[in-house]
Amino acid sequence: MGRQRYEGLYEEEGYQLCTSAGVYVPWFLCTLKCRCEREQPMSELDKTVCKCILGGIDTLEDISFVLSLDKEITEGEMYGLSMAGILAQTGKKFVFTEKGRDFFHRKSKKEAMVDEYPVYFNGITGKWHIHKPELKAEVPEGVIRLVPVKTVAKPDIENHAQARQALEEEYGTHIISVQLLDYKTIAYQEEEILFYENGQKQVLFAFYDSVSDQLDTMLGEALLKKFRRREVLELMQAEKHLEIVQSCFARENGLLPYCQGGQQQHHYLQNREIRELLLKVMDEAEKEIFIISPWMNRRVVNDDFIAKIRGAVSRGVMVTIGYGYISEVEMGQRCKEYQDAPNKGDREWRSLAMAKKLQQIFSGCSFVKIFYVKEGTHEKILSYDGKYTLIGSYNLLSYDGGEQNNYTGIQFRYEGAILIEDASLAREVKERFGIL
Repeated sequence: MGRQRYEGLYEEEGYQLCTSAGVYVPWFLCTLKCRCEREQPMSELDKTVCKCILGGIDTLEDISFVLSLDKEITEGEMYGLSMAGILAQTGKKFVFTEKGRDFFHRKSKKEAMVDEYPVYFNGITGKWHIHKPELKAEVPEGVIRLVPVKTVAKPDIENHAQARQALEEEYGTHIISVQLLDYKTIAYQEEEILFYENGQKQVLFAFYDSVSDQLDTMLGEALLKKFRRREVLELMQAEKHLEIVQSCFARENGLLPYCQGGQQQHHYLQNREIRELLLKVMDEAEKEIFIISPWMNRRVVNDDFIAKIRGAVSRGVMVTIGYGYISEVEMGQRCKEYQDAPNKGDREWRSLAMAKKLQQIFSGCSFVKIFYVKEGTHEKILSYDGKYTLIGSYNLLSYDGGEQNNYTGIQFRYEGAILIEDASLAREVKERFGIL
């Protein structure tokens, strides 16, 4: 029946299924290196040696003589049976261990080995899976692609009893230790989000996995732990797919959804979210924008970004940018060194060149202030409208968060920041940089 059987999912609450959209869920493709013990059939030589010991032929020399084997071969065989926990040596004699006789009767032994197994980590739910879901390396243009909110943690899989047990059952082995190898490749699983609407134009949603023909409740719960319901609907482009519910997504007082109306005083953001927040602030701030970024480059502070500065100024918004990783004194010395032959590969030099370009573009404009942090800084700060402050590891004016590479690839790295709604903090941050 497919998803048709979920048309009445919220019918009792007065909601009807209106439409759906494709959603691509990120998965990390991982490799585990496992030190294992696996029960294997005994070789004929194993069985013969054990029979010798049962018959009282229990020294290395006697077994070698009876079986007409070189001593080195016999010694290697005895070592293998001892390592498998079947035999133990007492003086010159070999005896069965407590479990050894049982292994001999079953004609099997345990062997230590190292195996590598593929496992899969859901970047939204944070759950490990040993069976590969249907994944796609490429994501079509214009679809909803989720950014991972969970990252692979080595201690997590190494101590994840449920995942280890599943691997043991799948491969018939006993895992002694686990080492996480490759874990940076991302692929995507295609699902659907189902939108339900009631007479008051309110919207509910559910995720549907067509492969299992089941609702993916775990995905929905994971997103609602990270975001508010309205934010999930915005993330899922509900406004685009449900034009009749546009009023549900009207911004309150022109503020962004991360901190609205005092309902949420702080929020943790990562790459795509930070990048989108910065661009929205440039477009929507009403009073002021204050940015501290150690570096700037033309890839991020490009013509589009400069146009956003112009747009902010046209709305009467004060734009202040502080930069400079090394001290002003050291930067001055470096400028003297580069006077004849500038080093364009030096990111401090590139930042200075970009600052001069901005100062030239906005020369005479009292609404734009570009300044060098005298002591040098490694802080990354975005503050706006005297109320909201973003502080974290993200280089706001020299890193696009991975946007140009679709938030994947070998150059991609995770950055994070916390957005805080606190007028006193916003004021204190500016005061520390001498901006009143």
